[in-house]
Amino acid sequence: MICTGRPRFAARADMSLSDYLLREIERALSAPPIGALLARISDREQCELSESPAEAVRALRPSATCRD
Repeated sequence: MICTGRPRFAARADMSLSDYLLREIERALSAPPIGALLARISDREQCELSESPAEAVRALRPSATCRD
C-alpha cells in the first residue's frame, strides 16, 4: 500500500506530519515517568468507601423497569 499525502491522524489535526509527530513527542516527554507516578500513588492515603464501586454504578443506572 502506498501512502499519499498526510496520514489521516495528522490531517485530522490539520497539521503536517512533522508538526504532528513533534507535538506527540513533546506530549509524551512532558508526562511524568512511570516510577514517579507510581510513587505518588503509593504515597496517597487510602480511603474507606461507604459502598462498593459496583453498588455506586448500579445506583446511577436507570432501573430495568423504566424502559420505554
